[in-house]
Amino acid sequence: MTPVFRDAPRAIALVRALARQDPPPDTTVRIVLVDDGSGDGTAEKIDQALIGFADAKLLRLRVNQGRSIARNAGAFACEGDLLLFIDCDCLPADSHLLASHLKVMRPGVAASVGPVTGNDDGFWHRYQCEASARRARWYAKNAFYTGSSQNMMVRRDAFMACGGFDPVFRSYGFEDRDLLLRLASEGRVTWAAGAFVKHTDTLDARVVSCKMVEAGGEGARIFSARYPDAYRLLGYGILDVRKHRWLVPIAAVGHRVLSRVANSVDRFVRARGLPYLLKKWLVKSLAGLSYLVGTYEKRR
Repeated sequence: MTPVFRDAPRAIALVRALARQDPPPDTTVRIVLVDDGSGDGTAEKIDQALIGFADAKLLRLRVNQGRSIARNAGAFACEGDLLLFIDCDCLPADSHLLASHLKVMRPGVAASVGPVTGNDDGFWHRYQCEASARRARWYAKNAFYTGSSQNMMVRRDAFMACGGFDPVFRSYGFEDRDLLLRLASEGRVTWAAGAFVKHTDTLDARVVSCKMVEAGGEGARIFSARYPDAYRLLGYGILDVRKHRWLVPIAAVGHRVLSRVANSVDRFVRARGLPYLLKKWLVKSLAGLSYLVGTYEKRR
């Protein structure tokens, strides 16, 4: 199940990749895309491309309603026992994505989450691989709420029992972690180590900065109020001006200079000859500053 917003080419590429999956013989696969009110011809392009794909269909939302509502719409339209959520900007890394998820979806398991890699061998690929490896270590400690709906399989009855994605999470960040924490009341959430997807977005420091600013907004406020312990353990609490008022002056300065800092970090990341660890430290520092600014901008 995949939400789409003004991204027909990658949605079509994802359908073709999923059609090449090699699941177990007794598995029936249905592909559902949800156009989230794109209004720019995206739905029409996908409809045309789906001709010939008997096991794929497109749902249309009349207006843009956000990723949580779009995912729910697709999930509620599905009839299978298991739901695979994969983002439009991701592709299966091989033909065994479904089989790898199915392998760990044993009795008592409500959901499985798989790793996300980049699409080349450069800095951002390594950075995302390390993030997935870090999540795997968290899962080994039962910190299952670190997963991402970029690559997640969920038992349908568990998804319905917990109410699906909460529509209050409209923007980037925390809607998947909120779901995972609620799914844990329906069964175990596990790590599917072999279920890789490639993130096809062209990342740069400015994109990461914008996403982290967005993540620090309303979704973070709601999540931190619901799950204060998880929020603290994830490390976000120390960068939230709503929790620490003394951070306001730092965030105010960051708000004014953030775009220039992001541009500078991007130049360093692109530079040849600089060590990976220095680039990673710069990106992580930028991400933290960006999140802090996001909490500042949405502090009321």
